[in-house]
Amino acid sequence: MKHAFATRRFFACFFAALGVFALNGQLSRQSDTVAVLTEALRGELHAHQAYLAYSKKAVEEKYVRIGELFTALAVSEAIHARNFSASLAKLGAPSSVDVPEITVSDTRTNLKNATENELQEIDVKYPAFIKRVTAEGQDAAAKGITYAWQAEKQHRDLVTRLQMGASSMFGLVVKSVEGTKVTYYVCKVCGSTLIELPKFSCPNCGNPVSNYTLVEGAGP
Repeated sequence: MKHAFATRRFFACFFAALGVFALNGQLSRQSDTVAVLTEALRGELHAHQAYLAYSKKAVEEKYVRIGELFTALAVSEAIHARNFSASLAKLGAPSSVDVPEITVSDTRTNLKNATENELQEIDVKYPAFIKRVTAEGQDAAAKGITYAWQAEKQHRDLVTRLQMGASSMFGLVVKSVEGTKVTYYVCKVCGSTLIELPKFSCPNCGNPVSNYTLVEGAGP
């Protein structure tokens, strides 16, 4: 009886070890993809928190419309972070990351930093990410990163009209922006961020327009 119990225990441990070995082997074959997704997750979580902080600061400085823009961007970044976390989970990798400290300045500086960060992601970071995961044959991860990349381009377009606000014409630009109410919609699937709903489907991920949600602004 003891012998049978010992045999069952041996095989249980053996197969458990095989499972761990297989998982470690899978992760080793996808090590760069895991590294990319982890870095992307960290960046999106940081952006989400930064944009929320920027929104709060903008409202404090009476720039309610700019606060609404930052709120919409924060919602989009949170969706990207959720998608990257899910991709890591599918690969059996942990999705807990340390998020860098958020630095909040005046709204003029925050706009400038937001523009620079978006351009860095669009021109450098995300194209490199896609290349790295594609090299490991991770098409699903590449698709998720592409969704985020396309949304970041939309973010760039939204902040471009305020980029001049980081210069000496800040007052004039802000006066124009604050006088115009803008509505923001974010796709819950990919984070696409628009000021007008598309007719049928999301231009980024192709899912039905019903997946867009209206972002509640920071002000009336």
